[in-house]
Amino acid sequence: MMQLPEVNAAAKIAAQAKLPAGMQVLRAESKAVSDAEGKEALRVLLVLDDAAGQRDLGDAALSVIVAVLDALQQRGETRFPIIEFATNAELQADADPES
Repeated sequence: MMQLPEVNAAAKIAAQAKLPAGMQVLRAESKAVSDAEGKEALRVLLVLDDAAGQRDLGDAALSVIVAVLDALQQRGETRFPIIEFATNAELQADADPES
């Protein structure tokens, strides 16, 4: 199994390679979780630039997910990645529901 900083780096690189031009992955944040069946998994949050929130990822989302999955598997990661997308603005809005 990979260490979380390694997961973050690999996920960020793989995701950035598949995003449409002009979209940027600011960071990847991962943590160990359990899936619905109780198996070890990874929650991988890809934080995109705020301008990305104004655009639709469309077909690129699937390409990003597959690229991250492949990158982690190639590095020997056996935990299944549960991949999510958010912008900084969305994360801040979730943290401060009164805004």
